[in-house]
Amino acid sequence: LATARPGEVVEILVREGQSVAAGELILRLDDREDASAVESLTAQIAVAELELGRRAKLIANRRNLSTVNAAVLHSQRESEALAIEPLKADASRSDRDLTRLQKELAKKQSLASQKVVTESELDAAIAQSEKSQTDRLHLDAQVSQKQMMIEQLQRKAEGVMLEASI
Repeated sequence: LATARPGEVVEILVREGQSVAAGELILRLDDREDASAVESLTAQIAVAELELGRRAKLIANRRNLSTVNAAVLHSQRESEALAIEPLKADASRSDRDLTRLQKELAKKQSLASQKVVTESELDAAIAQSEKSQTDRLHLDAQVSQKQMMIEQLQRKAEGVMLEASI
């Protein structure tokens, strides 16, 4: 007589000398350790499934957040791109004004040498021309700043989308 595994007999199901058929159950072994092990493994599986679900939600939330962040960055980039257009139009007007003021200055310098224009009128023309040049440089700086901001926002959006895909 042999059992598939060792253990303590808790119940004998046949009497001595009784005939038994092959495969018939003749005794029961103590299965408390096995039941405890099954219960423990079942609990571990449940915990692992909960952890897997939690992590799946975290990943989904991170992807959703990344998508929202990318959309916000895209919107900011578009806003910055739209803000460049008026600056470019101002720069174009400033170029025309500067060209006109430089022509007027050249004319006044010529007239000043002939003593037709006073020194103060010439100084005013020089100051106006210099202010126009300064304004034009300021507009160039603003356009450059907006372009750098657009590039920076684009890189951030690309980084966020790359992070979301991981």
